[in-house]
Parts: sequence; C-alpha cells; structure tokens
Amino acid sequence: PTAPAAAAAEAPPAEKEEAVAGEGAKARGGWMPFAQQGAATGGGFAAQGTDTAWRFFTDPNFDFQKEGQAYQASGAATGN
Repeated sequence: PTAPAAAAAEAPPAEKEEAVAGEGAKARGGWMPFAQQGAATGGGFAAQGTDTAWRFFTDPNFDFQKEGQAYQASGAATGN
C-alpha cells in the first residue's frame, strides 16, 4: 500500500515541470535531470552486473572472454 502512495506523491512535481517547460520563458535546469540520468545509468550497471554474476555462478560453461566481448558490444551500441 505504501508504494502506490509514494508513486502518487511523485506525480505532481512531474506535472509542474511540464507546465514550466511549456511556458518556454524559463530554462529547464537544476540538478534533478542529472540525478535521474545517474540513477538510470547506475540501475543499468547493477542489472548487468547482477546478470553476469548470476550466470557466473550457475552456468558451468561461463566464459569471461565472451562476457568481455558482449560488454564491449553493449558499450559500442549505446555510445558509452
């Protein structure tokens, strides 16, 4: 029950930001976009690391060379 309340509490600021951005006179800025991007990036790293760790412990044919190549391909695809 607390999670929907938390999501509802976060919704009004998003609407407020849209209204400000819609005015066009005020520049969009601050630290929040950077924090959101950082959280998304950190979440991606955590998901990838968890997936790799899970396969390392469960796959008897785990190959570090293949993992490194997949990691490099992922970085090239996203430009990071």
